[in-house]
Amino acid sequence: MELPDGEDSTYRGTLIKNIIEVEQWVSIQKLKN
Repeated sequence: MELPDGEDSTYRGTLIKNIIEVEQWVSIQKLKN
């Protein structure tokens, strides 16, 4: 699946990156507890 060029692909790319970072943070918090 290819994303269209322009703001839509930039927005989705940023959103996906943010979700990955949040998931990593959550897993680290679970390891600490």
